[in-house]
Amino acid sequence: NPSIGLHTHAEAADAALLDALVPRHDVVVDCTDRLSVKFAVNDAAVRHGVPAVLASVHQYEGQVQVVRPGSSCLRCVWPQAPRDGVVGNCAEAGVLGPVPGLIGTWQAFEVLRLLLDLEAPREGVLTVDLLAGQTRFLRAPRATDCPEHALKQTVATDAPLELPSLAAGLA
Repeated sequence: NPSIGLHTHAEAADAALLDALVPRHDVVVDCTDRLSVKFAVNDAAVRHGVPAVLASVHQYEGQVQVVRPGSSCLRCVWPQAPRDGVVGNCAEAGVLGPVPGLIGTWQAFEVLRLLLDLEAPREGVLTVDLLAGQTRFLRAPRATDCPEHALKQTVATDAPLELPSLAAGLA
């Protein structure tokens, strides 16, 4: 499609860089391997009202989350970002080659759904366990006390977060 432009940025992402880049794009795709950067991408997307598609992989598993303006975000599920290193990154913990391929393909599909205005993604996190051959969708409505949404001073109308136990195991 010759009318589509793709811009990659191969530099260290911090809040200032993300605040400069995010508002200039139609969608942000997070392909990083550090939790702190994923949260920074999420936060910038929420602040600027730009959709983001976040994904992560770990050994035989992966997850994908679509963050749209007004929907749940990464901080609705994890109010405080776990420290880098709490969960091993790909270099430390390893990952089986097809896992990032499959998760990346799913992430690309979600980007196309956003750009083509196909059926709106559900609010939550898609998890894929390739070893077990299972996918699950964890519903995560926008949290009324989400710190990023509070910064935007918006009013949440969804039910309370249904996944409070996720952060407890990594504190």
